[in-house]
Amino acid sequence: KVAYLDVALNSIGFCEASRHAAEVLAHESVAEVALGPATPMLQLAGVGGISTAGGLFAMWLSRKWLLFSDPSSDRFVEDPTAIAVVAAAICFLITWPFLHIFDTVSATILYCMATEEMRASGQDEEEEVKDDRPFCNVGYCFGSSS
Repeated sequence: KVAYLDVALNSIGFCEASRHAAEVLAHESVAEVALGPATPMLQLAGVGGISTAGGLFAMWLSRKWLLFSDPSSDRFVEDPTAIAVVAAAICFLITWPFLHIFDTVSATILYCMATEEMRASGQDEEEEVKDDRPFCNVGYCFGSSS
């Protein structure tokens, strides 16, 4: 995923970018390891929390607002649970796309910070390496010298 970031950031090919991204993130291995399990947990907590809050708010409104809780009203809601489930589902559908990109955004921020630190310390000296191979083979992408 971060190889694509390096392609955009440094205007280089994918294979070279994947190797460079691995070098950059090697210095940030602790942060990368912490980010791995934390991101899905935050996504799940966000989607679950917002969906639950939306469902509970809809249930509360249908029970407390006289327009929906008064049996003599045309808009009386007999079963607020059904309304709450539908509201929670709508909240889930609205929330999911926003929290789905959280993984990419967090990886991008980590990679940009690591690149900035590497450039500031002078470790990221660009070396011109001539590669006459016409295609990117798997061994080249993963650092094999063959």
